[in-house]
Amino acid sequence: MSGAAHTDPEGADETGNGATDGLLAAIDPAGDAASPWRARVVQRSLDEAARRSIDRSAAFVGATIELLEERGNSFTIQDVCDRAGFSMRLFYQYFDGKADLLSAVFEEALLTAVEEVRGLLAGIDDPIERLAGYILRSVSITLTPYRSALLRYSAQLQSSNARGFDQALQPHVEFLKECIDAAVDAGGLPPGDTDERAYFVLAVRTAYNHSSLLGNETSVDMPPPEELARFLIRALGGAWTPTVTRS
Repeated sequence: MSGAAHTDPEGADETGNGATDGLLAAIDPAGDAASPWRARVVQRSLDEAARRSIDRSAAFVGATIELLEERGNSFTIQDVCDRAGFSMRLFYQYFDGKADLLSAVFEEALLTAVEEVRGLLAGIDDPIERLAGYILRSVSITLTPYRSALLRYSAQLQSSNARGFDQALQPHVEFLKECIDAAVDAGGLPPGDTDERAYFVLAVRTAYNHSSLLGNETSVDMPPPEELARFLIRALGGAWTPTVTRS
């Protein structure tokens, strides 16, 4: 008879057999996820979801960087969504608001910057030269709307979310400490507290960048970056002379 399932003596129809049906019936969708095949299925799903989340959130971050470069901080979340090509609803699945988004941009900017510096200094064998190179590249910054907005936001983030600021700055701190420890190991600096030395360098660097990019509030001229690097290394107990000094 057309459309009817044919049943054999063992109770299997055209689409299966008794053994297969029994196996399928025994699979509990809510069962133990520790089974190897279940673990693989779950991991694939999680990997795909994670990749999709990172790709989408990265699109929002990238759109924000473009808008910061074009307009400074004068943009809305809707502008970001339009630039990224995603809805406002999706935006709020990944970020709490504009401040949270700017925190992500700040973290990404610092991480990218330190990786660039690490790559540029990788071929320098002299630890003191490498430390000087880090300082120079940390303060030799050209002002752009993007950098100005990030610098202003960094001050706001430091006061409103000190823990978040510390986490964002951590890659720079770790690399600077590596440079200091390497200089100590090579005899270019005397032994000392690495954390205190890193704090000193970062504090002076931050003040220098604020004056350079946002305006010098003192009544005296700022030193060039080379002189700042020489001063900081001397303060740490070392000596460094720039190869080329600006006039």
